Amino acid sequence: MRHLAIYDTVTGVVQGTLDADIVPDPAPGYAYADYTPGTDPRGMKAQAGKLLPNSLVVVAETAEQALARMITSIDSEREVRMMIQLTDGGAKKYEYAEKAREVRDYRSLSGSAVGSLLIPLNLSGTRDRFAWAMAEVDETGDTLEVVITRYETAMKSVSFARKVAARAQKLKRTIRAAAPAARDAIYQTRTWPS
Repeated sequence: MRHLAIYDTVTGVVQGTLDADIVPDPAPGYAYADYTPGTDPRGMKAQAGKLLPNSLVVVAETAEQALARMITSIDSEREVRMMIQLTDGGAKKYEYAEKAREVRDYRSLSGSAVGSLLIPLNLSGTRDRFAWAMAEVDETGDTLEVVITRYETAMKSVSFARKVAARAQKLKRTIRAAAPAARDAIYQTRTWPS
């Protein structure tokens, strides 16, 4: 396992640490440098990929600092994992919300005898009620049912982000509730939905 310090490539200041067998790509503007376990590389700077101490004194991390570091790291991991699934941007979020509403409306209507008759006939404001889906129907020639099913499938993949958010909350609560000596073991063995 490699012990890595994550540092800002502009300033060289170490931002945190990572222990990993498989090293993920760093975020833009950051890089990794190996450090020796048992030392705290924070407060050091990286130059040409090597860590240089700002002073000869390495301050030990307090229990509160360790807790804050773990919570911040879990929040950062949650954000990265969720953004893999969720598209950034206000317009996309609005579109996803509208399509999810159309799926719920369609499923509630198609379950009723009256609704199941109205939807295929495009009566009673169906075109307005399912504006996103009907636009796709017009463009693709697919039926409304096919388009709604496609939306529904996409909504299920977004549920992964919800699982990640829930896991992050559970991890943070567990770490906060644990004795300081047990926190690192919980943090090091954390898992995420896949």
